[in-house]
Amino acid sequence: MKQILFKFLILNFLFVVCACSQDGSSVNDLFKKGQEALKSGDRDKAIEYLKQACNLNSGLRSGFSCFQVGNIYRNIMGDTRKSSEYYEKACDLEVSQSCVELANLYIEEHNAPKFLEYLNKACDSKDTKTCNDLAKIYEQGVIKYKLGIEDKEISIKKDSSKALQYYKKACDKAKSNDSAKQDYCEKYHQLKSNS
Repeated sequence: MKQILFKFLILNFLFVVCACSQDGSSVNDLFKKGQEALKSGDRDKAIEYLKQACNLNSGLRSGFSCFQVGNIYRNIMGDTRKSSEYYEKACDLEVSQSCVELANLYIEEHNAPKFLEYLNKACDSKDTKTCNDLAKIYEQGVIKYKLGIEDKEISIKKDSSKALQYYKKACDKAKSNDSAKQDYCEKYHQLKSNS
């Protein structure tokens, strides 16, 4: 029993250290192969490699692989159900753009609570622009979006405390060399002084 447990622990350790597929390819190798297949126009091979990298669940490179699979399903194959599955995995691996894409899928269905949930996840993944966008939504009490060429709106309850919270996150998380940092911080201080 101890020998089996020891082998199991060693194999798990090697998998975590290597983050490799069954054939020994690393996440980076699989990601690169997926990119090359996309460039050469071999969508099926690209999906195969990127799915393998995605399923390793080993950080951002896996997340970006999941995100790309989601993009292929949504933008090339027109399968939003499959794309949302891979966007969800990428969002869980803190690829903020994937959280935003999921939010966009939900707003197309007029599902404001899910839209806000995934924007919040993007904000938590250090996407300062999304934090700022959430602050504006709560400050104005309206979600504005485009569906095709039409401008759409969904009203939500104004919430100045949430707006303040998101402006603060945008201000705090923005890098000092981010040109928008000053704007985020000014909006935060302005709303704070008006509260």
